[in-house]
This record gives sequence, structure tokens and C-alpha cells, in this order.
Amino acid sequence: MADGIVIKREIVRITSRTGDVFSMDRAVEECPQSNTATTQTANALEFDEGTFVTMKLTAKQIDEAYQEMLVDDDTTNLVHKSGTETVTGAKTFSGNNTHT
Repeated sequence: MADGIVIKREIVRITSRTGDVFSMDRAVEECPQSNTATTQTANALEFDEGTFVTMKLTAKQIDEAYQEMLVDDDTTNLVHKSGTETVTGAKTFSGNNTHT
């Protein structure tokens, strides 16, 4: 990064970390590879050792996490759902619950 300008960009998935060393899956999503890029690509780029990195969630990662919550079979996890829903059987609620 030079004066706050992104020179190269690549979306990776961090799989583990030991101190300052990350293991990752490379080029996991398409993105513009710089501030001046006009197309999106998913290419692994070359980076020098010690290159400054930032970690941010992408819209795709947030959507994937949300979809996992919706299909979670563990009934102890409560998921907000809109619309009308009928709940039957014995249920235990704790904490700040609002019901209308």
C-alpha cells in the first residue's frame, strides 16, 4: 500500500494462524485486483514477505454464515425468522425475549 492506495488485492480464506504467520486458501473470491481495475478476477498474486494485509469479511462470507445458521439442525440455536410461525411442544426461553 502506497499512501493509502491499494496496489494489489486478493481475497483469501485464513485457515490457521501461528503468531504472525497465516495459512490460507488463495483467490477464493473474485475481486478487483487494485483501485484502478475495471474487471474482477480470482487470481493468486505475488506478495513480498512482510506485505501489509487487512482482514475484512466479504458479503459472500456473511451470506454463507447466515445460510449455515438457517439450516442448523440444532434446535437450541434460535434464528430470527420473519412472517408467521407456529411453535409447538415444550420450549424453554431465557434472557431478554420479546413476544407479540
